[in-house]
Amino acid sequence: MMSVLPWQEMSSEHAVGGVGRAPWIRSIAGVALAAGLGVATLGGCSPAGGRGGGELAWVQRYNGPGNYKDLPAAVAISPDGHTVFVTGRSAGASLTADYATIAYDTNTGARRWVSRYSGPGNGLDAAAAIAVSPDGSAVFVTGQSAQKTGWAFVTIAYNSADGSRLWLGEYPGYRPISVVVGPDGHTVFVTGAGINGSRDDFLTVAYEAASGTMLWAARYSGPGGGAATPSELAVSPDGGTVYVTGPGPSGRGVAGTTTVAYSAATGRQVWAMQSAANPLAMTLSRSGSTIFVSGAVARRVRGHWSRHYCLIAYNAATGTRRWARLYPVDGSQPAAASATSSPDDRMVFVTGSGVRHRRTPGAGPYLTVTAAYGTATGRPLWVRRNDASSGGGTVAVSPDGRTVYVTSTAPAGPARLDDIVLAYRAATGAPLQVRKPSFANALSYDFPGNFSINRDEQLAISPDGRTVVTIEASARARHNPDYLTIAYRA
Repeated sequence: MMSVLPWQEMSSEHAVGGVGRAPWIRSIAGVALAAGLGVATLGGCSPAGGRGGGELAWVQRYNGPGNYKDLPAAVAISPDGHTVFVTGRSAGASLTADYATIAYDTNTGARRWVSRYSGPGNGLDAAAAIAVSPDGSAVFVTGQSAQKTGWAFVTIAYNSADGSRLWLGEYPGYRPISVVVGPDGHTVFVTGAGINGSRDDFLTVAYEAASGTMLWAARYSGPGGGAATPSELAVSPDGGTVYVTGPGPSGRGVAGTTTVAYSAATGRQVWAMQSAANPLAMTLSRSGSTIFVSGAVARRVRGHWSRHYCLIAYNAATGTRRWARLYPVDGSQPAAASATSSPDDRMVFVTGSGVRHRRTPGAGPYLTVTAAYGTATGRPLWVRRNDASSGGGTVAVSPDGRTVYVTSTAPAGPARLDDIVLAYRAATGAPLQVRKPSFANALSYDFPGNFSINRDEQLAISPDGRTVVTIEASARARHNPDYLTIAYRA
């Protein structure tokens, strides 16, 4: 049985509970506007005062040939740490959306190449995910593309050095959400929503990384053939198993979580498990022995329905549940939107939204909640509620395991939110150093007439841990967003 943890009753002085401010906080959208004519190198600027962690390194803006909607979706960094890759959808000359994938120099932000793709259907082509091969030689992008015969997953491999296309693979389906390369670099896996009559199902496709030859395709519809839509994909460290999770039938007559394991070699289903939670993220332990699925579940507390974070640990080999934990965040919308494990496999971190108990001017009803658990038993280690922010997006941990980074948003003026990055000490959740007490004073770059259009905030950390990169859509006019890529010195 899941246990509800009374963290809200503890003070900020306890290891678990309380409100913590981040050691360094950086706002994104306002600074990005300084990059209107190209790249802005801002290494000498520290908006919160002084030098140290969180300094801005550079900001890059990309406005496609249509000068219309350019919406980034995913970011990755090469294994050698030298190149940042960003992909998403970008309006072409005819104003229809194309894939647009860009490579930047990690150190300077200089643009290395841009590659675009427009499908034969001359309709919506929207890249959704990106991955880099283990040797860094190839970049893989997947997304939804309008073909002449209907929607398809279109996966493209590019030469990472110059952006030239290596191969293109397509498979009927829509809304792909993830692409992952196997640890040996031989296979590329893609998952998303397939079309099964009038219902969605899990659709996972495997390609040979070198040639783009399709190896297998597997579908999963859930108990009784109910609709299922994947939200996350992962591959085991030994490359033998592929895991997919997402909303699907719980097997109890209500919507819930479905997590499926496949043989990476053949696509054969190994196991499938259901629960009553609504999943949003999945991560593997570094050893590959445990899968962590995070999301939300509704519970009736004192006569009222309330939303809780939910984190479930499964045995990766069998699908057997090891433990489950809940954290009450109130309200109807909050959920744990992202999860990651520490390099030493001792901790798992989740972030997402919680209900704000005191209003911050200009902020919405939600704040950012980040929590840490022990991987072996799910023992709660710490939780931080950041009242000045408006909900967690992505959580990542530095390669040395010392720092946890969380993307969020914060008020930046009337009807406007900036994307921000929070950082916490991984072992305790404690702030490292607070330079300014609020986001309002953390960054003074504000350019009237420019707008931030916040999407799912994405985050990547260089292998040496020295650079943190995040992306967002930022507009000069309210309906004309550009790609915005921001690099910080960690």
